[in-house]
Amino acid sequence: LLPDMQGAFDYVTRWSGDGGRAWYYADLNGPGENGNPGRLYVVPSDDTTAPAAPQNLTLEGTTASSVILSWDANTESDLVGYELYRRVLVGAALVDYERVAVLDAGITGYTDEDVVTDTTYEYYLLAYDTSFNRSEASNVVQATAETRYVTVTFRVGVPDYTPGVVHVSGDLPEFGPWDAGKVAMTEVSPNVWEYTTSILDGTQLQYKFTRGTWETVESWGSIVGFANRAATIEYGTDGTQLIDNTATDWISGDDADKAVRFWRDPIVVSHYPTADAIGVPLDTVISVTWSITMTADTMFTVNGPDGTVSGTFSYDADAWMVTFAPDLELALGSVYTVSVAGQTTPGVPGGDTGVQQVPVTWSFTTVDAPTSVELVGIDGAGGNWWNGWIVAMVLVIGGSILGLLELWRRGWLFAGRRARRARPQMG
Repeated sequence: LLPDMQGAFDYVTRWSGDGGRAWYYADLNGPGENGNPGRLYVVPSDDTTAPAAPQNLTLEGTTASSVILSWDANTESDLVGYELYRRVLVGAALVDYERVAVLDAGITGYTDEDVVTDTTYEYYLLAYDTSFNRSEASNVVQATAETRYVTVTFRVGVPDYTPGVVHVSGDLPEFGPWDAGKVAMTEVSPNVWEYTTSILDGTQLQYKFTRGTWETVESWGSIVGFANRAATIEYGTDGTQLIDNTATDWISGDDADKAVRFWRDPIVVSHYPTADAIGVPLDTVISVTWSITMTADTMFTVNGPDGTVSGTFSYDADAWMVTFAPDLELALGSVYTVSVAGQTTPGVPGGDTGVQQVPVTWSFTTVDAPTSVELVGIDGAGGNWWNGWIVAMVLVIGGSILGLLELWRRGWLFAGRRARRARPQMG
């Protein structure tokens, strides 16, 4: 017996021997309904303090066949539950409220499915305790049993090196569902993308951001593998909702509310030398910096006038930088092309491995031949005749005709003078 108020109650018993297909009754006179029920008395207790009125009764959503409500939980230790009351609004007429649900203390939401499409209702809530003390009424909410759509804007921030077009994908039919390249977003400001659509009020959805494929999906923090972002669509006061994923406080808060931190595929974010650089030193070291941690064997190719350049790669795990040191100095005044493609990342801890999806190729030009030679420490007092010719041969190989003419003018090619050191001057 579960009485919910003070007073006297009549009762009989019933039972079934076939799993509920047939029921049998008995009262104090035995089997059957003999007009002699038991009598139960619920008497007042010493507790006369009613619970506080329930707070924040809220309309969460409606459909053509339901009204969805929620409220804040009461905190009284002797709370038994809640009673939900409803009345129909028929024009200007005020119909009396009737109790439509009795709910346990641990419940803070209710879906009323006993409604008529396009009919408007008002609801309020009471709380009651073990002594059947009832609270004052909660606030009143009004709802019409109708399908409501919300204008939802998805907004996401992405890293500044992000190539291509950002897409949103999820479990809505409009999104595929889960088609990585179906719904393209629009860049509304640098590194911020948006997409606006209409979604049924009360919808609970899961979604992710991609760059058009699952190979270029976001993959970081808790948003890895089959883990997704989540949101509940709420009509609010004006039927609009902004899902703002632009926060960049990576230390605290839920990852699902933040911007994209990493993409699954590794992306080249910078390199040295820069594209179309000129006057690059012959002993330069070539480097590529990545968007995410890379495997130790990450590499790229460098091609010059004599084909592929050989050298040694090294990886800086802290800077995510791969460096290439050529075995020999590069050639003077030559164009070199660097190609980076097909490299892999192990991904963030617990995340997805990824393969480079955006190849990068660029060229640079080394320093040109010296335009003059400054001769330092020329000994004019004599020496072997061939010393000057050795210097001349070095200058010819280095491409410095001006330096060769200078030796000729000074007569060191014939006077057997010795050039102890020649220093090239770059123009």
